[in-house]
Amino acid sequence: MTYSPSEDTFLMEGVLKKEKGSYLDMGTGSGYLAISYKRTHPEEEVWAADIDPEALQEARRNAQGLDIVFVESDLFSNISRRFEVISFNPPYLPPDGGPPDPETVDNGSFARFVKEVQEYLLPGGRAYVLINDQTPGKDLLQGWELVARKKLFFEELFVYRYIKE
Repeated sequence: MTYSPSEDTFLMEGVLKKEKGSYLDMGTGSGYLAISYKRTHPEEEVWAADIDPEALQEARRNAQGLDIVFVESDLFSNISRRFEVISFNPPYLPPDGGPPDPETVDNGSFARFVKEVQEYLLPGGRAYVLINDQTPGKDLLQGWELVARKKLFFEELFVYRYIKE
């Protein structure tokens, strides 16, 4: 079962509408962001990656008729090229509603993404990551720029951007 698009998804979607270039939606889930990007940028190559094969099946169904490349991948493990734009909305809420813990919330994927994404960006490429005010490890985003935020009654959402030189 995938995460239904919500405020965080829509915040990232708004940021991505201003972008252009080849795009990788990391952790695509239902495929919402990849589908939105392809519809907004029909001429661009769009890839959608997820570790969960059931999520990819759902994303494929949701994307019927759109030319999107779907890849089963544990982050970048099966990604074979570089992109101009990459986004990631990692799981940042504990599955049981308890306090955030980087080991149980996202299995370390946020930290791995931040560390590895530069290798998969073309020169001048942009990476985006969405976190909330409870996300552990925000200090990993040194050198990333805050480009969007949204305050909700129970959390604050942040989108950070990294630009590869």
